[in-house]
Amino acid sequence: MPRNMEVRYYLAAIALAEELNYTRAGSRVGLTQSAFSRQIFELEEQVGVSLFTHGHRKVEMTEAGQAFVAEARVAVLHAERAIQVAKAADLGAEHILVLGRSPYTDTQLISRALSIYLPLYPNLNLQVKTEFSSDLVHKLLSAEMDVAFLTQQPETPMLTTTLVAQAPLHVAMSENHPLAAMPVVSLKNLTNTCWILFQKQVHPLVYETIMDLAESEKVRYKNIHHIFTSEEALHLVSETGGITFLTQATAMRNARPGIVFRPLRDPDLMLDTRMAVRADNTSRLVSEFVRAFMKKSAQAAHTAINEQLRLPMGA
Repeated sequence: MPRNMEVRYYLAAIALAEELNYTRAGSRVGLTQSAFSRQIFELEEQVGVSLFTHGHRKVEMTEAGQAFVAEARVAVLHAERAIQVAKAADLGAEHILVLGRSPYTDTQLISRALSIYLPLYPNLNLQVKTEFSSDLVHKLLSAEMDVAFLTQQPETPMLTTTLVAQAPLHVAMSENHPLAAMPVVSLKNLTNTCWILFQKQVHPLVYETIMDLAESEKVRYKNIHHIFTSEEALHLVSETGGITFLTQATAMRNARPGIVFRPLRDPDLMLDTRMAVRADNTSRLVSEFVRAFMKKSAQAAHTAINEQLRLPMGA
């Protein structure tokens, strides 16, 4: 196998093992379905055994495929780490750690992560990368990221996660909206209203949770707009008189005259944010970083409680 092709073959096998679908796996590695199929065929020719069963409707890994993909993940991890170490050395840093976040991630969590100092790694170079939530898991598993903040993601045994934040989803609306007088709203209150939603690809699970809950509770929106940024969302709130769904952190960052934010009381719309690492990641650096972050988080929570206790009655 040509040395310069190895990592691409490994990434293709990993993608197909995780997606079990040629079209989706090809898209992940930037290939068309036909080009991706040829790459898998070439890989199996080079290895000399079948790594996948190739049915018309279903793709499955063979035992040889499972063994190959397990080693491929290690190989990719080492290749990515080699590149990171080389870049870090060029920058004069001894170690580099890549932290992933989604557009939903509270910026306070990122600020807390950036403030961490590790005595064992005094020249740590922390790199923050924003990705759509659906891509964060893939990049963790392929070793393109070391740690990531995942909001409302399904559990997987391939990742170890720790809850770091929990907050209700909020609704933004004009101060003249009929619901603005309510301190808390529910999804049922939003029937026959214009909805402004982030595109599904920004966070598929949050999008599906909102739409599934609306369907189950027979909530009907008057019209729907899809956007990518909070700026777009709040502009349409002002222009259409509709409502948009935002995280608590995004709502707090975007306070402005004429717009009010109200939390949603629906339990299903409570968002959990977890810090995630690969379950098989044995890096001491990653372990020390996660431990330091959780310690800072506990200290911040303790400080917040004390500040609340010091507030005068009725404040």
